[in-house]
Amino acid sequence: VLAIDDPILEAALSFIRKSYMNPIRVDDVTVAASVSRRVLERHFHDKLRRTILEEIHQVRVDRAKSELVGTRDSMTAIAERCGFRDGRHMSVLFRKYVNVTPSAYRLSFRP
Repeated sequence: VLAIDDPILEAALSFIRKSYMNPIRVDDVTVAASVSRRVLERHFHDKLRRTILEEIHQVRVDRAKSELVGTRDSMTAIAERCGFRDGRHMSVLFRKYVNVTPSAYRLSFRP
C-alpha cells in the first residue's frame, strides 16, 4: 500500500487496482484519472519511477503471485483472473518482473 499525496495518481492507482482483472489500457486509466495521457505519465514517472503500463503489469503479477501460492488452480485460470491475455502472456511478464517462471515461483512455496 502506497501513501501518495497526489489526487491524480491516487485516482489512477485506485482504478488499476479495482480493474486489473479486466482488459484495461493506459487510455482507460487516463479517463479514470480525468487527465491527459502525458500528464498522467509525468505523475507516474515523477512519483513512482515507472510507466502506467508497468504499474498495470506489476499489479497483475502481484495478484498472480498471491494466487500461485494460495491456490492449486491452473496457470490458464490464474492468468484469466489476473487480467492477462493468456497463460503465455502471464508467463512472459511474470518472468520479466519476478525473474522466475510462474511454475518455479509456485514450486518454491511448496514443501
